[in-house]
Amino acid sequence: MLYGLDVHVRYQAGLNIEILPGQGYTFLATKASQGVEVPSVGITAAQFTSRMLAWVDRTRTAGMTPGLYHWVNNAAGGAAQARFFHALVVKAGGPEGMLIQLDNEDNATWEITRDWAAEWEQLTGGHPWLMYTGGWWWRPRGWNGASLTPYLWDSHYLTADLDTAPDDPAAFAARIPADWWNPGYGNWPSATFLQFTSRGDAGGLGNNVDLNATKLTMPQLLTLTGSQPTPRMVDTMRFAFKGLPNMPPDLDGRHHITDGLRYRVQVSSSYLPKLYDQAGAGPLVTITTASQPTGKDYPWWVAQLCGSHDPGESEGDVLEAVPVTFNVALTGTATPAEQLMS
Repeated sequence: MLYGLDVHVRYQAGLNIEILPGQGYTFLATKASQGVEVPSVGITAAQFTSRMLAWVDRTRTAGMTPGLYHWVNNAAGGAAQARFFHALVVKAGGPEGMLIQLDNEDNATWEITRDWAAEWEQLTGGHPWLMYTGGWWWRPRGWNGASLTPYLWDSHYLTADLDTAPDDPAAFAARIPADWWNPGYGNWPSATFLQFTSRGDAGGLGNNVDLNATKLTMPQLLTLTGSQPTPRMVDTMRFAFKGLPNMPPDLDGRHHITDGLRYRVQVSSSYLPKLYDQAGAGPLVTITTASQPTGKDYPWWVAQLCGSHDPGESEGDVLEAVPVTFNVALTGTATPAEQLMS
């Protein structure tokens, strides 16, 4: 299970975002807008926006998944509210890579909610979003929320302790009854996220933080942000086939690798019989990297033969593709992809 917060830069002023990962939190959703304005209780609209954008940046820097949410109401049509919110999301560097939430607990009508969803679809090409609400608000209306988004961010509160010591989110969330994940309204079969207290202790704040849980895995959560997990770039490598000293130059070089890589190479037709001769004996490929300077051996195999060339043809021929495949699983310090590509 993953845990996170949803916050307001005014009401949770002083939140220490940088310590949240160490306290067990993975995501942080920040309020961006309400109706067709930004909240300005106690601060100006410009101050609110500046702080909101800074919090999103700090969330990313802390290694957590950022999110933004919009409080929908009847101050304007749904499409206008979606456009207003979307402009702020873009300013914050989204929506890709961000959790998007529509907070529906005020006075928005079904038409406003529906039009917001339709406009968001048009503006973003279908970036996923979650409907935040609660059975206390949604159930009397009887709306089919699942027809707008399959993702529900439900609210159902556990009793919080009265001290201000940092909560252990996993221990706190372990008290959630299993049936709370089945909302029983809106035609949502289950809740994707569950806000389980509004009086959490986290980020240096006591009894003043909304805490949330999700059963999603990290890759699933990243998919919900509109992005895919990026393969972890580990190292660069050189490889050579053991027992085949006269390896052609195109089979030796530096290549970017990731954990669990499946790698393919092309070989000349004159070299192919040598590979097949070795394949039956279960040959090895030696991979040398910065983290494995002495080299490490991995099994390889010829995956398939594509193309019409005969392996016995003249030495200069190159097949369309002769994939020689091997899996790599390395450990070591991750290197930024940009550095590897330079």
